[in-house]
Amino acid sequence: MLSHGVSFDQMRVEGNFSARHCTFRYHPASFPERKEEGPPGARVGFEGAHFADLFLNNSSFENISTIDFTRMQADFISFDGVKSATPSEVRLQRMSFKFLSPVNAGQLEFLFSNYNPEFYLDLETSWRTHGYPDEADNIYIAKRRAERREKLQELPSPVPVGFVGMEYV
Repeated sequence: MLSHGVSFDQMRVEGNFSARHCTFRYHPASFPERKEEGPPGARVGFEGAHFADLFLNNSSFENISTIDFTRMQADFISFDGVKSATPSEVRLQRMSFKFLSPVNAGQLEFLFSNYNPEFYLDLETSWRTHGYPDEADNIYIAKRRAERREKLQELPSPVPVGFVGMEYV
C-alpha cells in the first residue's frame, strides 16, 4: 500500500522496466496520522522517466488520484490488462512512444480520463505507422468525439428566452 504515492519520476532505464501484476493501492485508514491535502488518494508518477520498453501488464490502480506520465519516453509501452479501479486523473502531456499496446482503444480507457489532443494524435499515428489502420481510425473518431465534448463544455448554459429569475416577462 502507498503512504502518499510512488515515484518513478526521472528514472532512466536503458533496457526494459517491468511492473507486471502490481497493485498500486492507497488506503487512508492505514495512515491515520496523514492529513489529506487536495483530492483523496495517492500519486503514481513516471514524470520525465525514460525507458527502452515499459511493461505495466495486468497492474491495477486503486484509490489513486493521479497517474502521471508527463514527459515520459519509451519505445514500447504495454498497458495490456491494466485496470484503474477508481477514477484517476491521468496526465499524458508530452508523453512520447513509438508503439503502445494493446491495440484496442477499449482496453485503454483509463488513459482517456482527460482530453489530450496530442496523445490521441500520437496514438493514432503510432497505430497507423505499425499497420493498424482500422484501430487508428477508431482513435481518430474518438478524438473528434472528445473534441466535441470539450467544446460543448465551454459553451454557456442556455437561458430560456422570456424568463427572468422565476417570473415570466
